[in-house]
Amino acid sequence: MIIVREMLRQAAALPAKTAIICGDRTCSYRRLANRVLGVARFLREQGVRKGDRVLFGAVQTPDFAYMYFGAHAAGAVAVPVDLKLGREKLAYIRRQSEPALVWHPDPDIRTALGGLSFEETKSALSVSCHAEDVPVAVRPDDTADILFTTGTTGKPKGVALSHRNITAGA
Repeated sequence: MIIVREMLRQAAALPAKTAIICGDRTCSYRRLANRVLGVARFLREQGVRKGDRVLFGAVQTPDFAYMYFGAHAAGAVAVPVDLKLGREKLAYIRRQSEPALVWHPDPDIRTALGGLSFEETKSALSVSCHAEDVPVAVRPDDTADILFTTGTTGKPKGVALSHRNITAGA
């Protein structure tokens, strides 16, 4: 089972059903699927290819879901990072993960890491998909995420998860 395929299946079956509740904001499966495929198209247009890494800030909004699932739909590896990490640790994670694309909401950190501008990111998160937009085919054992520890021993360490790992408990 691949998580994006399951989300799209749910969107086809129950498009009006609520997929995300975040504070007072909600998002239907239809909107989630539309945004995810739009972000995937945007990432591909930026040169992101299957297996490339996309590093982004783990924001507490539906935008996180759009970026996270959008990276997967583009065939990329999601590298979400804690927004509370300082520049030094973020720069270290960037060097270790070698991302093809970086997005972080803090303009100073984003500039230091060489990421997309706020305007580019907002346009990516509001792109609508086209009828021909479909997720890039991935295998269950392909890497889906790289999650970094906070580095209690000094340096953050990345742990790779496959698509199979993500859905093992589903």
